[in-house]
Amino acid sequence: MTSAQSEGSEQAPLVSVVLMAYKRIEYLRITMASILGQTLGDFELIVADNSNSPEIARMCTVFDDPRIHYIGREPSLSMVQNAKSGMKLAKGKYIANIHDDDVLDARFLETLIHPMEQDEKMGSFSVITKLSMQMGWKMWPYPTKIRGDGVGRV
Repeated sequence: MTSAQSEGSEQAPLVSVVLMAYKRIEYLRITMASILGQTLGDFELIVADNSNSPEIARMCTVFDDPRIHYIGREPSLSMVQNAKSGMKLAKGKYIANIHDDDVLDARFLETLIHPMEQDEKMGSFSVITKLSMQMGWKMWPYPTKIRGDGVGRV
């Protein structure tokens, strides 16, 4: 884990996942595990902590993953400003904004990024959440893509 991204010659990741966190440590471990367990591993995880919490900073070190970058904020920003600040640090070709209480399906990034890599006109994807009594809330890719020339199906 690093406290800020360093300039260097290392190759930029395909995806920057910006995880917006604020004092919900009880969910954060599960959220981070679902991100780090993605089948597409070419990403960085930017944890934008809007509470500057020592517990959240410690959680980032527990995973001991060099893809994790922790950014503590003090004073706290609005949710939108916190997201923007995380996106400004992103090095990836694509950016995924995730909240600290989201749980991603293991193929979430792979399912979203593959079609975008195949069609350069594609601008963004939507996601839906699905409730499972056994699994709780989980985010799944939604099969509609937004393109410069309209909306189409994947």
